[in-house]
Amino acid sequence: KLEDANRSIFKSPENLQAYYLQLPRSPLIYIGIPEAAPADKILTVDRARVPSVHRWLPSTPLPGVSPFTFDLDPALALAQSNSAAAGSSSSSSSSSSSSSSSSSSSSSGSGRKRVGVPFANQAEAGPQYFSLAGEGRVLISCGYWDHTFKLSLLENSRLVQSVRKHKDIVTCLVLGEDNRTLVTGSRDTTLMVWDVVSKHSTV
Repeated sequence: KLEDANRSIFKSPENLQAYYLQLPRSPLIYIGIPEAAPADKILTVDRARVPSVHRWLPSTPLPGVSPFTFDLDPALALAQSNSAAAGSSSSSSSSSSSSSSSSSSSSSGSGRKRVGVPFANQAEAGPQYFSLAGEGRVLISCGYWDHTFKLSLLENSRLVQSVRKHKDIVTCLVLGEDNRTLVTGSRDTTLMVWDVVSKHSTV
C-alpha cells in the first residue's frame, strides 16, 4: 500500500526498535552516512581518531531476527578477533600481546591509521569536528592543536590537504547541501567559507 511505502520512524515512532552492535572499545564521536554514496555505507570515527567504514543490507523481517545484516569494517573485525584470541591466551602470552598492542597504538589496535594529529587539550571532541565530502570518500576534520582543519582519504587515512587560516583551534565545521560550500568556525570567534573542489576534494 502507498501509506505503507510512505511510513517512516518519524510517522510511526512506536514501530522503532533498537538493535545494539559492538564496535570499537574507544567511544564513537561521529557517525556519518554519505548522501551521494551508496546507502549501505556507514562511517564511524572513535575518540582515538580512527575511522571505520561499515556496510549494512536490509533483509526479510522475521520474528526475533534483525531486519538487516551489518558488516563490520574488515580491519575492525580483525582487530576484535585478535583481541578475543589474546584474552583467552595464557598469562605469559598475554604479557607479550600487551607489549605488541602498545607498539601498534598509532592505529588504536584496529589496523586502520588515525586521521589528523592529536586534538587540542581544551577541545571537546564530537560530531561537530567532522563532515564527509567527495561522495563519502573524504573525511574533513578539525579540533586539532595546530589550528588546522584537514581533508583525509577514508580508504587509508592519507592526508589530502591541511589548511591553517584560523588563529585558534577550529572548533566546528559543516559542509553545505551543495557538497561544495564548507564553513569552519574557530575559537578565535571567526567563521570562514570555503569552496570544495569536487574533482580533487580540496579547498
